[in-house]
Amino acid sequence: MAATGNTVADKSERDYFPFLFSFKNAMKELSKDDKLVIYEAITDYAFFEKTPKLETPMARMAWALIEPVLSKSWVRFRAKKNKTKSNQNQNQIKTKSKSDKGDRIKDKGDRIKDKEREIDIYTSGEAPLSLSLSPEEKEFIDFMGKYFPSVQQLDEPLKPEQYKNLCSRYGENRVKDKLTAMENRKDLLEKNKSAYKTVIKWIQRDEQK
Repeated sequence: MAATGNTVADKSERDYFPFLFSFKNAMKELSKDDKLVIYEAITDYAFFEKTPKLETPMARMAWALIEPVLSKSWVRFRAKKNKTKSNQNQNQIKTKSKSDKGDRIKDKGDRIKDKEREIDIYTSGEAPLSLSLSPEEKEFIDFMGKYFPSVQQLDEPLKPEQYKNLCSRYGENRVKDKLTAMENRKDLLEKNKSAYKTVIKWIQRDEQK
């Protein structure tokens, strides 16, 4: 349930969320203004799932790393909420059940609990929701900010894993050539939204010639 136009007084599904140290670490290279914007973006998304509109390339890059973690926290929150509701329903059924009927309901309840346990393991037993800005990621941010700042001003800037994927598919030199062409286009921001999709589209367009 994505929220729009939320205010501080709006009701959120939850009263708190985990603010990881890695969030702070991801913002350490930002200016004071960008840090304030990202802090607001984190709380808006954590409580209302409101996606921010960010102005600067560095803020966009920081958010691209933080947003997946917050999204996973919503998945975990809703999985636990559904589990609690399911357990309450099962308790009501067990209270009303009798003799052999009660045994059948208990057996069914055990199978449901096993399934819920699988869901809980999937949502909370995966890799810890940590976000450390590795030297490789920092190098990528600096690289894009230095050579392709306009590309990173698109609504969907290029992420490290997307850059690796492009280089694997098309070769790094070819990808850099397209990024350079994009950077030199005066109408880049008006006609394109996603850096990743634009690189692919331009390469495929060349291949069709």
